[in-house]
Order: sequence, then structure tokens, then C-alpha cells
Amino acid sequence: MGLPPRHEDTKGRKLAVSAPVVVAAIGVLLVVYQWANARPLWLDEEMIALNLRDRGFASLAGPLWLDQSAPLGWLFLQRLVLLTLGTSELALRAVPAAFGVATVLAALYVGERWLTKVGSTVLVLLCSFGQWISFYAVELKSYSADTFFGLLLPALAVSAAAASPSSPGTRRRAIFVWLVAAAVGHWFSLGALLVLPACYAVIAISARRQRELFQLLATAALLLAASIGAHYFLGIRHTQGNESLRQFWQFAFPPLDAGAAGTLQWLYSQLAPFALKPVGTAWAAASTRPSPRRSSGPEASGGRCRTFCRTGRRTPIGASSNLFAAVWRSPSASPHPAPC
Repeated sequence: MGLPPRHEDTKGRKLAVSAPVVVAAIGVLLVVYQWANARPLWLDEEMIALNLRDRGFASLAGPLWLDQSAPLGWLFLQRLVLLTLGTSELALRAVPAAFGVATVLAALYVGERWLTKVGSTVLVLLCSFGQWISFYAVELKSYSADTFFGLLLPALAVSAAAASPSSPGTRRRAIFVWLVAAAVGHWFSLGALLVLPACYAVIAISARRQRELFQLLATAALLLAASIGAHYFLGIRHTQGNESLRQFWQFAFPPLDAGAAGTLQWLYSQLAPFALKPVGTAWAAASTRPSPRRSSGPEASGGRCRTFCRTGRRTPIGASSNLFAAVWRSPSASPHPAPC
């Protein structure tokens, strides 16, 4: 008969098991604390808030004022919360904060499902205390939804692909859960669109020898394409056609004439900046310097933009709208003010 385990070993195992859960609980509390004591709305948040306050649901499905953009489902949800809870900073940031909490819980799910306790703890730490993930969890933008669905959809895809082929019912349910999450997610997160094709490919490859599941995926592909097409027609195309947004965000995409080799080289060059923002690690930070941006096109109005940032950052939405209107209607103002 073997010896019973020592009490200290059992205690150590219990502590190891609870570590990711404890970190996740602290991470959730951090999001709630930051949401309850958040900084005042800044310019970019105020501009999206004006769209949410002064436009109806139908008007949100079109070009937004002040060179703003967001997924249509996210805009609808924010508009609904605004009508229900009002225009306070807490109400406006409730949806981003909820997605921030969901990101921490999704990280815990991924870590507990596939990683060691140390790996799970590190993942939850990064998703809870990473500088930029934590920062954007309480900002009136859809970035926290991007983080959540960008983590959840690959996790659900791996879960569906790894389901035992000998249990078709279990695998079918896992695939169905992923399909629902994908169909809903892209309306709230443009990040979902970035990971969706690869996730679908992983599931399709894993189910290629099971005709029934493969036919289910083929039918689902048509439904997903129709849903994404509707989102594109109602909202995304207006963002794609906004020249100011295209110019402002062109630094975040490889050059159009880079070619395959140039694109790969550009992607490699983004690893260090990506590790710093949004991941929040200091990897290669010492050798990473922000590249200077040229002041051209819409950024030529940077002086007026900086003035508004200084004067409007701590101003209620109503006062900010009057101030912005004065800047907007200035005879010398650019028709496309630069984002700050």
C-alpha cells in the first residue's frame, strides 16, 4: 500500500490550480475599477459619442460624422445603452468595459483548456494588466471587442477542430457554437473578420472526411458570406471609402506595391512594435522607436486639433459639440480634421 501524499504537496497543487483564477478575478476587478474611476472622455471618444447621441439607428448605417468608424452592431448596442442609461461617461463606456471583462474570462478559458498553469497565469496576466489592452478596455471604442473576439474565435475553432471524430454530436455542437460566435462577432468587431477566414479553414480541414459536417460548413459559409456582405454594405464600405481614415491608418498596412516578399518583410518588422502595443511587453522596446508621421493632407489641421484636445478633453459632450462646431465651421478649417 502506497504512502499518502504529503500535505504540503497537496497545498501547493491547490495554490497552483487557483493561480490563474485569482489573477483573472483581480483582472476583472481592475477593469471595473478603471471603468468606475475612468479618465474623462477625450476627443476621439467625444466624436463617436456625438454620432451615438445625435443619430438614430438607421443613420448609424452610413458614413459617420467627424471621420469616425465602428462596427455596425457595436454602434447599435452603444446607441441602445445610451438611450437606456443616458450619456454619462460610465454609461458610454459600459459596453467596452463589458468586453474587457469578457476578454479576461476568455483568456482564462484558453489557459485552463490548453496551457500549463504557468502559461495560463501569464496569458491571463497579459490580458488583465497589459498596458494597452487594459487601457482600451475602458475607452469608448470597439477595440475591447476586437480583443475579445480575436481571442474567442480561434479558441472556439480549435475546440471544434479538436473534438473527437468518434463523437459526431459533440463535434457538431462545437462547430455550431463557433459559427454562431463568428456570425455575431463580426457585427461587433472588425478584429473578428481578420481571424475568421483562418479559423474557418482550420475547422473545414479537420472535418474534410466527415461528409455531414463538411456539408454543414459549406452551407454555413454561404450564410456567413451573406452576413458579412450585409455588414459591408451597411457599414464597412463607408469606412473603406473615407479618404481621411485611409490616409491616417496607412502606416498600419503594408505598402500596396510591396509584393509578397516586401509584405513578409513588413510583417516581420511589425513584431517588435506589436509586442509593445497592444500586447504590452517590453520585448525589443529599447530598439523600437516610433516612426515620424508626415503632416500632410488632413493632418495639416493638427494645430486646431491639438487646441481642441486641450480644451475639449474635460468638457461634457454638449459643450464639446459646441466647441467642435466652432472649429469645424472655421473658414480656415480643413473639411477633414485629423484624428488626434
